[in-house]
Amino acid sequence: PVADPVDARTALPAVALARLLVSLCAPIFIALTGVAAYLFGTRHTLAETRAYLLKRGLVLMALEVLYLSELYWGVASPTLWLQVIWCIGICMIVLAAMIGLPRPVLFAVGLLIVGGHNLLDPIHLQPDQPFFAVWAMLHQRDVIALPFGLVAKTTYPVLPWIGVIVLGYAVGPWFLPKFATHTRERRFMALGCGMLVAFVILRLANGYGDKSWFVVEGDALRTTLSFVSLTKYPPSLLFLLLTLGIGALLLVALERM
Repeated sequence: PVADPVDARTALPAVALARLLVSLCAPIFIALTGVAAYLFGTRHTLAETRAYLLKRGLVLMALEVLYLSELYWGVASPTLWLQVIWCIGICMIVLAAMIGLPRPVLFAVGLLIVGGHNLLDPIHLQPDQPFFAVWAMLHQRDVIALPFGLVAKTTYPVLPWIGVIVLGYAVGPWFLPKFATHTRERRFMALGCGMLVAFVILRLANGYGDKSWFVVEGDALRTTLSFVSLTKYPPSLLFLLLTLGIGALLLVALERM
């Protein structure tokens, strides 16, 4: 498995902060992909929307493998990096299969995935076990051996991200022109604050939702870095609460500008 790039015990504070800021991009972008899919669907039939998501999902997956991967950059050890573009592609394909479901069902499925996927953390398959490759792509960041000496690194296990795109699609109606701006702002303000409060409560409990944080005696900075050092691969519940909570508040701030 690929190691976490930032260790709160040793990382430079500037590096840790930069990583946290950059980490806002993927969850916000994938959630907005779900929103965009909903808005597309308001102007097209269900079949057209599904075809749109399916085609673009396949294109993104192909782009990751055939262009962005180091396999085509002359690397001595050919590796397929299944990263964020691949992840978005799979999420779009899964969403294509789900958009016919009622919104309450989509909300429930999205919340169940985002809130419950950390219960699956103890499941760790070995390469010689059945369904290892599938599980590595879904939830276990790992390396998959492929034919012809190739390997694939599942940098972005997709299961939690599927929950994010589904939730983005489910809140799509909030972005319709007929939806009052002040109502949308109020909802996203409440959503963002609620997610951040939930993050703080769960993080202080130091139990479910991510690896434990630690206190460094006499070093408040390292303790703080540990508190906000969250698992992104795959994204933990606490990672998503923090980043999407900030994202919701940013949306309100940008709309008011």
